[in-house]
Amino acid sequence: MQLHSIRTVLCPHCQCTEVVGEGVKISRSTAFGREIRQHVNGRKWEYRNFLCGYGVEFSPNAGRDEVAARCSKDPEILERNAKRKAAHDKLLSIIADFDDLDDEYQSTLHQEIASTKWHFE
Repeated sequence: MQLHSIRTVLCPHCQCTEVVGEGVKISRSTAFGREIRQHVNGRKWEYRNFLCGYGVEFSPNAGRDEVAARCSKDPEILERNAKRKAAHDKLLSIIADFDDLDDEYQSTLHQEIASTKWHFE
């Protein structure tokens, strides 16, 4: 498919050019079927996703590409994940420091922490 409006061809953070998905947005099913979403100005909502996770969408309202998903190598994401990992490790060390806790409760705390979605790797 040839996209007409979207201009982003690489990730600004890692320079990835490997496109894993692109196209135009489709409307929800209606009584008339599904249709390509089109603005009253005639331009379509287009999107492009890169292998690194970076994604952009063309907004016909604004007439520009807008970030839809962040790159996994984005410095802000890397910093956030480092802080999350540090908090995770600190919680585990605090639990380990309680020598007088019974093993069952320590195990329960570890399981609760493990079941939480940390998203730092």
